[in-house]
Amino acid sequence: MKNEIEERTSAVGYLYFGKSYLDSATFLKEGLEKERLEIPFPAPVYHLFGQAFELFFKAIIRTNGTSTEQLKALGHNLERLATKAQEVTGFESLVKDLDIAQKNYW
Repeated sequence: MKNEIEERTSAVGYLYFGKSYLDSATFLKEGLEKERLEIPFPAPVYHLFGQAFELFFKAIIRTNGTSTEQLKALGHNLERLATKAQEVTGFESLVKDLDIAQKNYW
């Protein structure tokens, strides 16, 4: 049986967390655009989008067998994570599959 940390930080775990952040950011963005929500600065919305991208990159990186410790060493730098994600064999296919799944499932 996998431990809770490994399960939560699997590629699928990162994907689900990323989708939650993306949904939240999208909901807030739409609320601002339709003037149903007022906040003085949109920084929290941008932060949620950034968090979603980070988690999606980490999901892709984890498909390559990267350990949680190796992933932790990459930190939160989106540029570094994007570069590392693009090095994963089958990156373009993974992104295409992710896009299809997102459109069909969510």
